Order: sequence, then structure tokens, then C-alpha cells
Amino acid sequence: MVKEAIEQRRAARSFRPDPIPTGILTEIFRLGVRSPSGFNLQPWRFIVVQEQANKEKLRACAFDQRQVTEAPVVLICCGDSRVTETDYIESVIQLGF
Repeated sequence: MVKEAIEQRRAARSFRPDPIPTGILTEIFRLGVRSPSGFNLQPWRFIVVQEQANKEKLRACAFDQRQVTEAPVVLICCGDSRVTETDYIESVIQLGF
């Protein structure tokens, strides 16, 4: 199933305008945070952009890609670069992770 998902993946350029139920978004995040990370640091943070005005602002930062404003929801995955600092990693190890 994973092989199939990887081989059949594609970039979406158009979207249905239907809102995405909160339960589906919650499930996406619940599964997403289960991804392994070194020392279980889990350096990711997510931003959910649903308001049209905010998607317009984001589009300006995303090379004016129309799909940013056409998608019903834009999910932004951010990485916390501080977790690669030695002091941070050592403090997490001391906590037993």
C-alpha cells in the first residue's frame, strides 16, 4: 500500500471547493505526527490556513501560485531548526527520550 501511494503520487493543481471536515484534518495531523524523528524530537509544527484573506497573503509568498487561494485548506509544515542544537538534544536525552 505504501509503495502504491508513493508510485501514484502527483501534484494537485486544481481542487474542489468543498470544505474539508475538521475530523479529516485532525486525522491527517494525528497520522502525520507519528512520523519518526531523531531522538523523538518531533521538530514539526503545522499551520492550517483556511481564511481566504490569509490564503491571499500566502499566495504572494508562494510565487503567486493560484492553487494556494483555490484550495479549501492550505497545510503548512514547519520545522523547528533549534532541535538540532547540541544543548537542546542533550536536554531531551537527559529527560529520557
